[in-house]
Amino acid sequence: MTIRAIEPIVDIAVHLIRSDDEALDTARTLAAQFAPGAAVRDRERRLPWDELAAMTRAGLWAVTVPREHGGAGVSRQTLTAIFRTLAAADPSIARILLAHVDTLERLRTAGGAQQRLLYRELLQGRHFASAPAGTVDGEPDSGGALRLNGELHQVAGAGFAEWLAVPARDARQRTWLALVPHNAHGLDIEDEAVPVGLRTVAGGTLRLTQVTVAAKWVFDLDGAVRPPSPVALYAAAIDAGMAAAALDGTRCRPGAQTDALLATIGELQVRLSAAQTLLRHAARALDAGNDADVAVLQARALCGDIALRAVDALFELAGPVPAVDGDDRDRCWRDARAHAQYAPSADSCRQLGERLLDLPSVAPLRAPF
Repeated sequence: MTIRAIEPIVDIAVHLIRSDDEALDTARTLAAQFAPGAAVRDRERRLPWDELAAMTRAGLWAVTVPREHGGAGVSRQTLTAIFRTLAAADPSIARILLAHVDTLERLRTAGGAQQRLLYRELLQGRHFASAPAGTVDGEPDSGGALRLNGELHQVAGAGFAEWLAVPARDARQRTWLALVPHNAHGLDIEDEAVPVGLRTVAGGTLRLTQVTVAAKWVFDLDGAVRPPSPVALYAAAIDAGMAAAALDGTRCRPGAQTDALLATIGELQVRLSAAQTLLRHAARALDAGNDADVAVLQARALCGDIALRAVDALFELAGPVPAVDGDDRDRCWRDARAHAQYAPSADSCRQLGERLLDLPSVAPLRAPF
């Protein structure tokens, strides 16, 4: 079925977040609002229109806009904490934000007038959707505009975003990133099959037929300097948030609390604390401009592992007690399993092993988030 994105924001008053502390407080407030309805949204696949509108009003989409351009310019440490906080409440919403931030990271080095236009859109409450992988065909004209043809799949939040980030490759194998407005002529957004987990991400397939994008919204990725992307770290933070929510859920389960199971839960809490320490360490390294590749891989591996173990513990603790209305053990399990498919812990561990032995990568990694 074809889905439509939200209409451009005109009348919504968008708050301007000024500091890291305010950004994190805002995320905590929103998470407290989102958590109670997460199970119902998942069960009925009720898309989070109201929740994303609340994020728009709160100004959360724009927290990465640099201070010199009027934003809060939050640190990687703060953004990591924001993802962890939102994921504990509703991982689908955290994934939609991740697709938005991924676009901004790709365009971080775009300069001049293009960058100012981009930040103006953010401060007005607009947000972006992007795919974890893939490109379409792009044909540039003499004026710098780009004509797009092709398909992109698994575009998280495609039905909600005002702008769709579309990677393209031309006949000379140059790569571009085109920002396509949701109502562009020749663009069709098709709702994909309902996934097992992260059911309200509203991932869509983009079909582009002779879609023309103005030069001011076309970014040259070949010519851009690409600093290390922290997107994999934010994905790890989502895992950590899901793990924390699952472990918190074990406190109110009525199942048999055997010594072995209690020891397992205690071990998981120790591992979660270690994972959160790795997250903070990697984020600090990125903020300082240091090489954080190993720290990010370590955090991604440990957080992914702890998320899967923690959701399994929910079922072990409940034992044979049947699920009842409001019990979202299955949602926690499905969300963690679905998120693990984007970058399994084994991939991160393999790459760490290659680095330890100073070996070239022998197999391509999946999308980093």
